[in-house]
Amino acid sequence: MAISNYSSGDVQSFPAAVDLDLKVGFFGVITSSGVNLAGDGVAADGIIVGVEKAGIGATIGLMSTAGRLAPLVVNAAVVAGAALGAGAGGKANTATTNDIINGVAIDAGAADDDLVTCLFGNKGVAA
Repeated sequence: MAISNYSSGDVQSFPAAVDLDLKVGFFGVITSSGVNLAGDGVAADGIIVGVEKAGIGATIGLMSTAGRLAPLVVNAAVVAGAALGAGAGGKANTATTNDIINGVAIDAGAADDDLVTCLFGNKGVAA
C-alpha cells in the first residue's frame, strides 16, 4: 500500500498542458504550456498528486519537494529500493542506463499500474 508524507506546502498548482484526468501518481514535467507527463528517461519536476477536473488548462497539483513520499504508478514490476526513472507516458519504471533517477521505491510493485511509495528526488543518472 503506497503511503505519503507530503503536506499542502509541498504541492504547487499549475495548469495542465494536456488532459491529465486519471493521471494522479504519474511523473510530471513543467513545460511552457503547463504540466505534461514526463517522457521516457527524463528528469521529472514532480509527481502529479491532484487533478481539479478533466481537460487542458485544469489545475494540476504537482508534489515537487525532494525527500517526500508520494504514491506513484509503475509500468512494470519494481523491487523495494529500486532507483525509479520515468517511463513512457509518465509511469515509473526501474531506471536503466542513462535514465535520470527521479526517486527510490520504498515498497515493491508487482505489475503495470501498481502503486508504490516513492521517495521523490533527482538522484542523478543511472549507470
